[in-house]
Amino acid sequence: MPQAQGDSLQIHILAESTYGTTPINSVLWKGQRITGDDLTFEPVIEQSEEIAGVTRGVSDLISVGQNVSGGYGFELSVGNMDDVMQALLGGTWSTDILVPGSTFRSFTIEKYYSDIARYLAFKGMVPNALSLDFQPRTKITGICGFTGASAVSSAASLVGTGTVTAANTNAVMRTGAGITALKFDGVAAATVGIRVRSIQLTVEQEVSPDYVVDADAPSGVAAGNFKVTAALETYFDSAVALDWVLGNTTKAIEWTANSGTKSYKFELPKVSFSGGAPAGAQKGAGILLPLAATALIDTGGVGQCIRITRDLT
Repeated sequence: MPQAQGDSLQIHILAESTYGTTPINSVLWKGQRITGDDLTFEPVIEQSEEIAGVTRGVSDLISVGQNVSGGYGFELSVGNMDDVMQALLGGTWSTDILVPGSTFRSFTIEKYYSDIARYLAFKGMVPNALSLDFQPRTKITGICGFTGASAVSSAASLVGTGTVTAANTNAVMRTGAGITALKFDGVAAATVGIRVRSIQLTVEQEVSPDYVVDADAPSGVAAGNFKVTAALETYFDSAVALDWVLGNTTKAIEWTANSGTKSYKFELPKVSFSGGAPAGAQKGAGILLPLAATALIDTGGVGQCIRITRDLT
């Protein structure tokens, strides 16, 4: 009997018109490029407290629903994660610019174990987090997470007579020469006197399922707190960034990730630094200055806490 292998897993994603309901025979399914996943479900079981009256033991276990969550890792390529970014921010790509909004979107995500011809679908999947990791001399990687409504296993795909558009083949983006226009308040980092070793950008939203008395799965979700943070690792060359932290000085940060002529520009128009003490000294090692930044709503400027601009040409 064959065993399912990770190398044979395929993931397809489809935007839902109605939360928790997969459109039938849709032609809008899209393949996803992934590096791994932890999409999972867990039955919610309650134990009967009835007294058996004959012997000790549990008389029954009652299944009352499912907890559905998880996500997948990826290597950033232009276009691959645009739908998920849009759903997480609640905005809409407009003239290739994305800013936070209040539009609700959910997905059905189907995992296909091709070597054993089995499908596992997760419905009502709402993005709750996405992080992008920019480390020196390597690929730009990321992780996206979801909160879901229900999971179903089947020998047949929910694609039905619809179609799946294959994942794009755009090049994996990288750091080094792939990162340009790294600026603080519109001034190049080198001019400011700051060398940035790495950046981790994280976007999170709280997602609370709406459970109802007459259904096992939630009827919707409530979107809660929305937060954008950046963890920067800098070289402790001067007191410039340290003074920002000590002085509670807000700054704008921006950088562009490029792949040929295609790119993403990330802008945090106003950040506040909540941490930034120099790392402890070690003999024979340089000292780094980590900066923990929270993006604030730039009420005096663009009116948003994050702006992403893409160039697909």
